[in-house]
Amino acid sequence: MHFHHVFEIETALFQGTASRPGGINEMIGGDEMAAWLQAALVEKGLNCGEPYAEDHGWDFEIRHEGGRYLVVCSCDFETESEATQRHAVQVAHLKGNAIEPNPVLNLVRSVLESEPAMTITADEAKRRR
Repeated sequence: MHFHHVFEIETALFQGTASRPGGINEMIGGDEMAAWLQAALVEKGLNCGEPYAEDHGWDFEIRHEGGRYLVVCSCDFETESEATQRHAVQVAHLKGNAIEPNPVLNLVRSVLESEPAMTITADEAKRRR
């Protein structure tokens, strides 16, 4: 069974503005969040790939116990010179058995919850097509 989960976050931790260096879509950020989250998950022992730019944000993969996950970090900039405080983190299970409760999803949630400068405003499963 596969899943797709979305976290919406408010934080002033990341101060980047458009245009994003190396970004495919200059008005979509997420590189700072992806770098921070990837490093925090590696520190917790997960096997994470390096973040890379896509047109929807910044992605990285996690491989854990035969499973493969995609993490997408994004934020939309209203203007080129203003930082945003609204970010999204999506976790999609792509391959392997998704056990419940899922340890990768729970670890991502734990890392986000443990950062005092972040507020999770939404934590919800999305339907997979």
